Amino acid sequence: MKKVFILIVSALLLIAGGYFTMEYL
Repeated sequence: MKKVFILIVSALLLIAGGYFTMEYL
């Protein structure tokens, strides 16, 4: 169960990071 939670959090951080980078640039 913890692995799934970590996977989802990682995916959200990746998407948020990409969105932030696109907005910043």
